[in-house]
Amino acid sequence: MRTLKAVMPTTSTTTSTPDLAWPFWAPTSAEEIERALDLAELRPAEVLLDLGCGDGRVLQAAARRGSRAIGYECDPVLADRARALVASFPGVEVVTGDFFSLPIDADVVFAYLSPATLARLRPRLEGLPRGSRVVHRAPARRARGG
Repeated sequence: MRTLKAVMPTTSTTTSTPDLAWPFWAPTSAEEIERALDLAELRPAEVLLDLGCGDGRVLQAAARRGSRAIGYECDPVLADRARALVASFPGVEVVTGDFFSLPIDADVVFAYLSPATLARLRPRLEGLPRGSRVVHRAPARRARGG
């Protein structure tokens, strides 16, 4: 069984619309990205997979640490933004597609996903090779009427 390393709660709201349906993208701060990569103990030459890579900042941070980084993003506009951000980093790839239909195999998996999505992915994450690490961050949900 693989270890789910941590849940890193967010302190900011992710959208001004409390009933916004998943999926949506909300940026992760540079500080939270670095903390997540530290928590995962990401090492040079390891492979990081970002499920729902958004604008590519997690991929960029991993590449700066000497890691190979792969991002999956279902939104073609965000995928293009990510590609532009990481274009100067060798070993970084952004795949436009649904991570439910793409292979999940990496030393470190970063996931900023809803609890329901994480629950759907759990069997696949538990099937990662021995030594793989999963760092996930659960977005805060605003209370209705708040």
